[in-house]
Amino acid sequence: MNAIKSMFKIKKETSVNKHYSVDKPYIESKQHKILNEINEILSIDDQIQSSTQHKIFKSMSKAINSRVRTIKKICSNPEYSIHFVGAVGSGKTTLISLILNLISKHKEGSESNKIKDFYMLPVDSGRTTLCEMEIFPNEENVKILIEALEEKEFDEKLGYFVDDFLNIRIDDKVDNSNDTKSEEKRAIQNMAGLTTDDEKNYEEFKKQIHRLENKKLDEIRNESYDSKIEYKNLIVELLRGRINYNDRKEIQFDYNEEIDFKDWFKKIIIDINYGKRALAPYPQKIKIFINAKKYLDAQIPDYIKSIVDSRGLDGGQRSDVLENIKEGNNIIIFCGSVEQYGNDDKINDILKYAFPSGERDYHKRAILLGLKGVDQLENSKKEEKIQDVKRIFRTKHIEFDEEHFNFFNSMEGIWTHKNSIEKIDKREVERNVENFWSIINELIASLYDEGNPDSYTNQVNNSNRRISSFKNSKLDDFLKERIKECYDYTYKLKQGFMNKDIEEPLDILIKRSLYNTHPKALQCAIRNNGRGISFDLFYDVLYRSAEFYDNRLSADLLTSKAKLIEMVENIFKKDNKEDIFNACESTILEEIERIFKMNRDNKTKQNYEYSIKELKPVLPPWDENNFTGSGCRDRMASKIYMIFEKYPQIKTNLNSKKHEEKFFHDLLLFLEVN
Repeated sequence: MNAIKSMFKIKKETSVNKHYSVDKPYIESKQHKILNEINEILSIDDQIQSSTQHKIFKSMSKAINSRVRTIKKICSNPEYSIHFVGAVGSGKTTLISLILNLISKHKEGSESNKIKDFYMLPVDSGRTTLCEMEIFPNEENVKILIEALEEKEFDEKLGYFVDDFLNIRIDDKVDNSNDTKSEEKRAIQNMAGLTTDDEKNYEEFKKQIHRLENKKLDEIRNESYDSKIEYKNLIVELLRGRINYNDRKEIQFDYNEEIDFKDWFKKIIIDINYGKRALAPYPQKIKIFINAKKYLDAQIPDYIKSIVDSRGLDGGQRSDVLENIKEGNNIIIFCGSVEQYGNDDKINDILKYAFPSGERDYHKRAILLGLKGVDQLENSKKEEKIQDVKRIFRTKHIEFDEEHFNFFNSMEGIWTHKNSIEKIDKREVERNVENFWSIINELIASLYDEGNPDSYTNQVNNSNRRISSFKNSKLDDFLKERIKECYDYTYKLKQGFMNKDIEEPLDILIKRSLYNTHPKALQCAIRNNGRGISFDLFYDVLYRSAEFYDNRLSADLLTSKAKLIEMVENIFKKDNKEDIFNACESTILEEIERIFKMNRDNKTKQNYEYSIKELKPVLPPWDENNFTGSGCRDRMASKIYMIFEKYPQIKTNLNSKKHEEKFFHDLLLFLEVN
C-alpha cells in the first residue's frame, strides 16, 4: 500500500530514539534534499499542466503541487522557536530557567537559598511575569528590549488597580473576581511610588485630593457606585501624574562586560517585571538577547532561534497561541500539572480548535508535557496517565499525536525543603537538561526521518512517485469508472447534507464565552467595542461557534467526510492494478482532507472578519449599570444577542452553509472525469 494512503490508517512507526543527533547542519541537509525533490515535482507538474493528459490527472497533479508547496514553506528554515504554553503557575518559567541555566550559585547550608532567589527569572507561586518573554539564546550582542504597552492600555490597567483599591466590583457573585493580578498590582504600586499598605496610600491621596480629606477609606468603599466612580477618576488622575507614562522611554538595556552578567541580568529582569525602573514603561513583551553558552554555560542547540515564555492561560481562546501553532517553525509545548494532565480545559480548548480532524502539520510540532508535580508521579503510573489522556481526548474529539505525550521533572537533581534549595547534584541536573533536549531532538528528527512513514521526507518521496505516475500513465476505463464512483457518491452525500437545517444557538454560545472569561478582561473588551488586551469577544464567540459546529456536524459534515474516506478506500479495493490506482487513491484521500481543512479555516476567518466589520460597530455602548454587579454577564449576553435579533443579516451570515457547500463543490470539481 502506498505510504501516503497508509497514513490514514496506520499508527506512525519511527526509528527515532531519545539520543538522536540533531543539529542545524543535519536539519539543513534534510531540508535541502526535500527542497530539491519538491523542485522536481513542481517541474513535472508544469509538464503535466501543459501536456495533453486527461484533466483528472492534471487536477491530481495540481493537488500534489499544492501539498508540496505547503511542505516547501515549512521546510525552508532550519531554526525553530520553542513556545511554552500553559496556565498560570504551571512551571513554564522554572523549566526555561533550568534549560538556559538561568540559576544562581548554590551554597549548601546557606539560609539565603530561597527557591524564588535561586532562579534568575522571577518564579514563585502563581503568575510572576508581567508579559510574554522571548529569549534568543544564540546571539552575540547581549541586550534586553521592552516592547511597551500603549498608553491607552496602561490606563485600563491603572483603572482596574483603582477599582480594586476602592472595592468597585464587576460581578458581585464572584469573590475577588475582578482583582488586579498580583504581579500587575505590584508593578503599578512601584511605578507610582506607593506601598503595599492601602491605608498608608490612602492617607497620601488625602493630602492631594481635597474631596477625600474628611473621609476614611472604609467609608469611601461603602459609598454608592456613582460616588466611587467620581473618587476613582480623581485617584486615577493623581496616579497618572505620578507615573508620567509618556516620559517612560527606557526600553533598551545593554550589557556592560565590566560587571557580572548574572547579577546584571537578574536585576534588570526583576526591575522591569516589578515596575522598579523609573523611566521604563509597562512591558507588553520582553525580548532577551544573550549568548547562553558564553555567559550561562548552557548548551542550547544551534537550531534554536528563541525560547518563548507565553502569557499564562486565563481562559477563552488565545489568538496569539493559535497563530503560533500555525507557524511552521514553532514548537509548542503545552505545560500542565500531572494532576490535570490531559484534562486541563484551558489547554484542551486550544487543542480542540487547533488540531481538527485530518490536520497534518500542526500536531507534528506539539508536545503535551506533564510538568508540575511530575516528581511525585511513579514511572509505573505514567502509562496509566497516558491511557487516561487517550480516553479523555477521544471523548472530547481532540486529535493529538500520542507519541508526543511526555513528562518532565524540572527539579530532577535539586532537593528542596519548604521554600529553600537544600542540595543540588550538578551532574544529575545536566543529565536532566540533556533529556529535555532529547525530547525536542526526537520531535524534530521525526519530521525528516525516513523511518517515519508520515515524515516530510517520505511525503515528498511519495508525492514524486505519484506525480510521475500521472505523467506517464493513461486514463483507462477501469480507472475512470473508479473515479466516477467517487464523484457520484460525493454528489449523493452533498444532496443529503444540504437538506439538513443547522443553526448555531448563538445566545448560548455568547453566554458560554462571557462566563469563561475573567471579568477584568471582559470589562476591557466591552469598553473597547469587544476587543480588549487579553480577550476578543468576536474571536472567542466564533471559536465556540466552530467548536459547536464540529460537535453538531459529527453526525453530518464530519461524518460525511469520514464516509468519503471509507468509500474511496472501498472503491479502490476492487482492483489491484498498477501504481496509478494507488496514486489516484492516495491523492483523493489527501485532497479530501486538504479541502475540508481549507474551507473550515476560511469559515472561521471570514466569519471573524465579517463580525468585526458588521457586529463591532453596533455593539451597545459601555453602560456601568448594565455591565457591572450581580448578573452582569447575563445582561451583557442579552444585550449582545439582541443585536443578532435586530440585525438578522449578521446571524444569517454566521449560520450560512456556504463553506460546507463549497467543500462538496471543490471536491466534485476535483473528481470530474467527463
